[in-house]
Amino acid sequence: MRVIAADLREAGKKSSNRRLRQMGRIPAVFYGPEVEHRTIWVEERGLTEQIREHGPHGLFHVQIGDGEPQLVMLKEVQQDPLVSGRILHVDLYRVKVDQPVDTVVPLEFEGDPEGVKQGGVLQIQTTEIEVRALPKDLPERIKVPVAHLGIGDHLFVRDLTLPPGLELLTEPDELVLTVLDVRKEGDGSETAEPVETTQE
Repeated sequence: MRVIAADLREAGKKSSNRRLRQMGRIPAVFYGPEVEHRTIWVEERGLTEQIREHGPHGLFHVQIGDGEPQLVMLKEVQQDPLVSGRILHVDLYRVKVDQPVDTVVPLEFEGDPEGVKQGGVLQIQTTEIEVRALPKDLPERIKVPVAHLGIGDHLFVRDLTLPPGLELLTEPDELVLTVLDVRKEGDGSETAEPVETTQE
C-alpha cells in the first residue's frame, strides 16, 4: 500500500498555502479516532498518483514527519475550478484496521449488453454505491456483469453481488442502469419506450 510523505504546516495563512502548492505540496487536515487533529501538507505527486490509480476512495498511508505511517482515506477533496484535476486541499481521515468505515465504492461494468447489440441504448443512473466494511474488506471497485441484459431490462442495487464483508448502505431499490428501447419515429426523432423490470 502506498505511503505518501507529509508534515506539519502553519494553519490559516493563504500565502503559506500558495507557497506549499508551488513546492508540490497540498495543504491538508488530518483527524480521526484516537489522534490529534493536525494541519499538515501532503506530497502532491504521490496523492495524485494514488487517486489516478486507485480512485478517490482508496486507502493509503501518510507519514507525517518521522512518525509512523498512518492508514487514511480521503474524506473531502477541494479542486481548483479553473484548472482541471488540480487539488487545492484535502481532508484525511485516520482509519483503524479493527473498526468499520463508511465509504463509496465505484462500479465497474463488464461486457456489452445484448440489448444494445439489438438497437437499445444503455442508460446508467449511478456508478458507485455506499458501503460499510472493515478496511481489509474494502474493494477498489465492484465488478458488474451486464452482457446478459436485454432491451427493457433494469439493474437495481439489490441485484448487485457484493464481496464478502460488505454491508450495503445505498437504498436497495435505487436504479443502477437500464437498457432503453429506442425507436425512430417517422419524423426521425427518437423516443424512449417504457421499460419493465426483468422477471426472474
